Amino acid sequence: MTGTLVQSFAREPFHQWMVPDPDRWVEKAPGYFRAYIKMILRDGRAETARDGAAVALWLAPNKPGGLLSRLQLPLVLWRLAGTKFKQVWEVIPKIDQNRPQEPHWYLDMLGVDPSHARQGVGSALLENGIARSDAAKLPVYLDAMSADNVTFYERHEFEVTAHITLPSGLSIWTMARQPKSSL
Repeated sequence: MTGTLVQSFAREPFHQWMVPDPDRWVEKAPGYFRAYIKMILRDGRAETARDGAAVALWLAPNKPGGLLSRLQLPLVLWRLAGTKFKQVWEVIPKIDQNRPQEPHWYLDMLGVDPSHARQGVGSALLENGIARSDAAKLPVYLDAMSADNVTFYERHEFEVTAHITLPSGLSIWTMARQPKSSL
């Protein structure tokens, strides 16, 4: 899972802004993602598809991140972001203010190894989570960090709920998908 996330987020605009030096990314990102996966597993699910070619990290309903995760997150981000930590940390409340208050599944990360991109593996993994949410009659919420990702999620019936432009010029789109009732 770690290797897939390192590869898939290396060119993602937000992470690239956070760590623009490719050598530093290769050095720091594996530790960041290993710690992040552990945090998610305390309060949610980590799922893979096609022998790890795609990874989805989900926070479960009513689990906004346990106390240990909330205490650990600043350290994990600081290790990756370095001198940009303060700027990165200031983004979190801007995103959180658009997060729904009702119970929902939160898709924290969906990454596909670039060698498997555009083969449907990410869509298949996403659809598994959507089916779980639909069965529980719960919405899914996520944050998209690129316009391409917005288009991808719109194909899966997500709608933009907010568009945040950061001082750096980067954009973040918060998105939600309401549950579909089964027939």
